[in-house]
Amino acid sequence: VSWYVIMPPAKYVVVFGYPLDRYSVTVEYFRSLGATTDPEQNDEIVNCFRLGYKNPVEAMRAVRKNGEVLGGVWMVGVKWHVSVSIQISAD
Repeated sequence: VSWYVIMPPAKYVVVFGYPLDRYSVTVEYFRSLGATTDPEQNDEIVNCFRLGYKNPVEAMRAVRKNGEVLGGVWMVGVKWHVSVSIQISAD
């Protein structure tokens, strides 16, 4: 008998508002909260990245860091990543 563990999809958050020169420190901080995917920087917004948490509780912990001051001098924002898909039908 083989047992398979099916992992639920990662819960993604968006981290934003950090100074550009603090990207690596900010990523490290949020990755320290739990097992994550690799960060994905936004192509259009310079101080924004998406990070997926494998455990929903850890993702919630990250979202609760919204408005937290890091390094004693800069504030970050964190929100849930919402994926939107639109279906257009030809009537």
